[in-house]
Amino acid sequence: MVVSAPRPKPPVNPRHRKQVAWQILMPLVVSGILILAVAVITALLAGSHPAETSAWSSVSLVLLLIPVIFGFGISIILVLAGIFLLAKSLNILPFYTRMIYLYLSRLEINIQVLSDRLTSPVLTSRSWFAGWKMFWNRLRIRKSDDKEK
Repeated sequence: MVVSAPRPKPPVNPRHRKQVAWQILMPLVVSGILILAVAVITALLAGSHPAETSAWSSVSLVLLLIPVIFGFGISIILVLAGIFLLAKSLNILPFYTRMIYLYLSRLEINIQVLSDRLTSPVLTSRSWFAGWKMFWNRLRIRKSDDKEK
């Protein structure tokens, strides 16, 4: 079982708490109360006359559609902004991707040259060693062949 240490709580400014209460919580509470009040008034007045019922149903329909239209409007704005940014980036992107490709190609060549320089002493010493080993092995084989004849 892993027990994490309690996180230290930063000091909270009392002014910040007042700002949170007045700028965030208060508008939420007031708008919630207004929506509930309109809903209660609509429910109370809906039962009186058929003509008023139709009018109040239209009002409630508008009240229901306002948040949907607002959310749809935000979605449309975000989609249009995405299309605009994509169109702009398609004009800029090929140039910068070509630059990145060239820099990476240059880096690849430099790494290959460096690795060749680092491995060449090892390869040359091992190839010399393998050559001498093969030379002495062939001499031994010739000597053994000469002794058998």
